[in-house]
Amino acid sequence: MNTLMMTSLFLAFALLNTLSARADEPACREESLVHFTSQGKEVESKLIGNDDACDQFGGNLVYTPKSNRFIFVNFNIAGTIDLDQVDAAFAKIPADNVNLPWISEVDIAVVTKEWLKRVHHTDQEAVLNMTNTILFVSEVVVNEGRFGKLMEEFYGSAL
Repeated sequence: MNTLMMTSLFLAFALLNTLSARADEPACREESLVHFTSQGKEVESKLIGNDDACDQFGGNLVYTPKSNRFIFVNFNIAGTIDLDQVDAAFAKIPADNVNLPWISEVDIAVVTKEWLKRVHHTDQEAVLNMTNTILFVSEVVVNEGRFGKLMEEFYGSAL
């Protein structure tokens, strides 16, 4: 075999190997699957970090209508969040809250259960960060329609 034929054969095998390796890799995707509602109507959210489908960073950002609570939900998490339920739970915190004064400042981020496990080393469905400024909630809570109930329990802990 001549050198040109060997080189061509080698390049063909290398290309085939590369293509088959890429076919085995999962495709990156970022889909906005969560829905937010208020007063029975869908509320539009702002898309954040949707530039790179492989960075696993982006998601939907929305604020509750009354208490202006910040809620961020990673892409690829499906379900519906009723913003009025969050506001109703938040409204139960007494104005003179002395039990947990910081609780009314906590933002909410819904993340994958894998992320919670990797970053916070837990299987819990909700975890506060070390500074008590962000409540990380597992996607399972949203998928199963238990987000409003979790907010009642969380904000109710300040009573």
